[in-house]
Amino acid sequence: IKILIVNGHGSNATILEMAARRTVIEKDVHCGMLNWWSMAQSTLWEIGESELQSHADEIETSVYRYLNDGAVQMDQATREVKIPDSRYYWRGWIRGKGASPLRLMDQWSRISDTGVIGDATVATVEKGETLYQAATRELASLIQEFRQLPIEPRIDRH
Repeated sequence: IKILIVNGHGSNATILEMAARRTVIEKDVHCGMLNWWSMAQSTLWEIGESELQSHADEIETSVYRYLNDGAVQMDQATREVKIPDSRYYWRGWIRGKGASPLRLMDQWSRISDTGVIGDATVATVEKGETLYQAATRELASLIQEFRQLPIEPRIDRH
């Protein structure tokens, strides 16, 4: 048996990784977890304008616009970029640096005044379609590869 968990919200990543690990420990299965946006990382940096991507930002707002543009109030879109002065910690993904090596899920009231971390003002339907299609293609490819991964026999070393 193989199970693949596709995460749709950044704050859920840690708990879903733990759930996948626990499933592997408790059952004789392969259980993996991935974040949907990781499937479109290279495309994001090719077409994205923002230096920082994290939450309710260019990528998420663009994809939402592609899926349901009428529900997005672009007149209320905002840009909020607060990058801590640190070699090891920042929120989200920074162009040329990637994800922060230090993982810290702080209280939102301390990290954002609006809920945005990034720049939602540059989100477009076209970017959303490109990102969605890239993520879908890569996810389909990953699923095919995941299906082919052998499940090696367990050896009890306890």
